[in-house]
Amino acid sequence: IDLHAHVLPGIDDGPGTLESSLELARAAVADGVTVMAATPHVRDDYPTDAVTMTRLLDELRAAMASDAIPLELLPGGEVALERVRSLPVSDLQGFGLGGNPGYLLVEFPYHGWPLDLSELLFRLVAQGVTPVLAHPERNDVVQRAPEKLKALVSSGCLVQLTAASAAGRLGRRSRAAATQLLELGLAHLLASDAHAAGLRGAGLSAAAVAVGGGQLGEWLTCELPAAIVAGTELPPRPAEHRGRRWPRVSRKPALAAKPIPSTQAVNQSSIGHPRFIWSPLGYTLREHEGEPPAVGTTFDEDGRLLRINRVGPSPLPGDPRSCAYTEAAS
Repeated sequence: IDLHAHVLPGIDDGPGTLESSLELARAAVADGVTVMAATPHVRDDYPTDAVTMTRLLDELRAAMASDAIPLELLPGGEVALERVRSLPVSDLQGFGLGGNPGYLLVEFPYHGWPLDLSELLFRLVAQGVTPVLAHPERNDVVQRAPEKLKALVSSGCLVQLTAASAAGRLGRRSRAAATQLLELGLAHLLASDAHAAGLRGAGLSAAAVAVGGGQLGEWLTCELPAAIVAGTELPPRPAEHRGRRWPRVSRKPALAAKPIPSTQAVNQSSIGHPRFIWSPLGYTLREHEGEPPAVGTTFDEDGRLLRINRVGPSPLPGDPRSCAYTEAAS
């Protein structure tokens, strides 16, 4: 179930034509999606109204039925904070997530932390609407301090991670923030934020695997989204995943190479996978598919030129993978 997708044609920065919308729908079905919420932007530069959204939704549903695309399309909207400020809650509920007026997908800003953010969200909660925060892992403040979301979640907000962030397709910082939010228990569902087929497509299945698959992946992509749509009690997070160690990406630069400080830095669930661990500057771990890199190889890591100075065994007991240790290249 994908509860964040820009699939309606010609209404925002998503598909420009009906055919492009159909291509996105087909790609979602190929990725295993059976239910999708159409969540166009609702903000000053995209003045979406419920009447236009309903008309486009009906047109797209008819075209999908004509093409025999087996995807259930639900209404919704990605509402910007400026509209949360200006519109009464009764109007905002017209963009209820998945057609449920009790949930509202709120676009989290990419930069900064608005002074009235808590007040705006608490106002929604007080009036019976649960804010679902869209892609906060892509916000620069959250990337530096993911724990800032604790107060919002404790007050009743839910957090939606972008599939591409969890899968590492939006860069190291977004992936690091996504994994840390999962580790802290501050993430509740995965969604695509798809805008087109291809690079900006669904990718939910890969993201579910990237976060560990199993019951957690099912909870993030099926169970909790289904409860939102149905308006039933939200299922608890699978107990066996609480407190799980996730692979971390350091946010602080290092001045010199040093050994991996702890075996806890590597995701234990990946032991046995035919991959190789890289250790850029000795503190950040990432996985690399293919042959182990050669000593002396240089590569760019976020603008820093690194050189592999040693290839040795993984620091994890029983892990058959190799580990490439690096230093700053002069």
